[in-house]
Amino acid sequence: MQDDQPLKPANILNIVATNQGLRPLTAQIPQAKPLTTQKLKDLKAAGHAIVDTRSTAEFGAGHIAGAYNVQLSSSEFEQRVGWVVPDDTPIILVTGSSDDAQRAIYKMAFIALDTAVTGYLDGGMGTWIEAGEPLITIPQIDVHTLKHNLSKHGWHVLDTRDQDEWNEGHIAHAHFMPYT
Repeated sequence: MQDDQPLKPANILNIVATNQGLRPLTAQIPQAKPLTTQKLKDLKAAGHAIVDTRSTAEFGAGHIAGAYNVQLSSSEFEQRVGWVVPDDTPIILVTGSSDDAQRAIYKMAFIALDTAVTGYLDGGMGTWIEAGEPLITIPQIDVHTLKHNLSKHGWHVLDTRDQDEWNEGHIAHAHFMPYT
């Protein structure tokens, strides 16, 4: 009966406690707080998790070291944040805009994660780059390059999609390792 249900996020006990009235609901509309580059660096050093909500292409082009890429455009955004960020870890958002930061916090409120958000990088990655901070990049390739390298160089594909997506079709000989 539960086969088609998503996996439980790491903070499931907090969600249950909120539902049972043991943990307070958000008392007001959650607000995104802008953070400077320096403040983000300080909070990251203190153990805050960074969740980069931009597209995989934008993330691959340049992101902050250690950031988790959880696309805001995903219908499972808030659940995926709950899966990748350890329970009770404060969160900093990197978004495309302040409106995106606000939208992310609203979505995270559905699973009691809005109170974990310390703020968002004001000005996004443009601010980070202007400050001369380091970027981590992940090269992106197109399907033709992938096909060539699979056959000529023995590349391996790691498919991190959900089980139902994998079942609908996947690259031959790909290795299945779901995101969750």
